[in-house]
Order: sequence, then C-alpha cells, then structure tokens
Amino acid sequence: MHLAKLELPERSIDLHPFLSVVCGLSPEARAQLLATVAGIPAGRVTGLPGLLEAYGVFLDLAASNLALLDLGAGVEVDPVIRPDQLPGADQDPAAAEYLELRRECERLAAAAAAADAELARARAALDAVQRHTEVGERSSMPLELARGRVAETAAAVDAAQEALEQRLAPLEEARSRAAAAAARHEQAREEARRRSDLARAAHN
Repeated sequence: MHLAKLELPERSIDLHPFLSVVCGLSPEARAQLLATVAGIPAGRVTGLPGLLEAYGVFLDLAASNLALLDLGAGVEVDPVIRPDQLPGADQDPAAAEYLELRRECERLAAAAAAADAELARARAALDAVQRHTEVGERSSMPLELARGRVAETAAAVDAAQEALEQRLAPLEEARSRAAAAAARHEQAREEARRRSDLARAAHN
C-alpha cells in the first residue's frame, strides 16, 4: 500500500510507490504533506483529499479505508525519515533541539488537522439535520424530536470546535519554541563559522 496522490491546497502531488522527491513546497504545505504521511500508519487523516493504492486498487484517503487496510490505533510506525535521522546529521545541541521541536510541531499539526476535519464533518452533519428538520416541521415529524436532533448535533459541533482550539494552542506554542530554537541554532552556526575563520586566519 502506498499514498499515490495528495491534493495540497497549493498543488497536487503524485507519489511514486518506491521513492519520491518533492521540492518547492511552502513550509505550510511541507508540514501538511509530512503530517499526512506520518498519520497513515496510525489511521489518521488530515482532511486533505488523496488516493491510496493497495493491491492495484485505488481508494480514497479516508480513515475508513485505512481501517479497512488494518491501519489504526496501536500502530507505532513513523514512515518519515527526517534530517536528524540521516548519517552525518548535525550533532549541535541547538540543532537537535530545533529538530525535535519541529517534529513536535508536525505531530501537533497532524492532530489539529484531524480535529479540523472532525469539525467540518460535524458542521456538515448539523446542516443536514437542520435541512431534515425543516422538512420534518412541514410534515409529521414531532417538533420536539426535530429540535432535539438539532440541539444534539449542535452540541457535537461545539465539542469539535473546542477540541480544535485545544489542539491549536499547543501547536502555536510549539511553533514559537521551534522558531526560538532555530534562531539559537543559526546563532551557534554563525559562531562556529566565526571561530573557523579565526582559526584559518591564525594558521595563515
């Protein structure tokens, strides 16, 4: 099974079953791509349209289809190889801190995207119930039953909205910490370059 296609907001990406090199993405699109790929083994979707290929059959990228492929909760596999996992990765503590925070941002972004998708589904359900209720009020549906359905679905929307807000707050905090760590990393690199230049000058 592999992710064959992903529709990012800024462009569509077709992925090879063995190796794909994706260039030119904005930071937001890159985070969306990584969050989508990283969530597949655990059965998580980010709400972005896409296609899965399994045994020659193409399926929509949806949580129900991931469950059909026995992917879901309890599967602890990270399919994304990150820079800190490559041979010769920078061992500078500031770089390690930044990379760890960036991974945390990716994880939180995936959770926020899933919550946003759940909110969209809840709102769509509320719209459907309200339309059905309007029809019911003009027919034989008991008014109290119709109102109860609307209230129940509206409560689900509120709960989904609250869940999204709870995930956005730590995401923004992690992004802020990652930006600070990136600045420290760049500062450390500049200091290392300065010392290297001084050492070369002294040697010459």
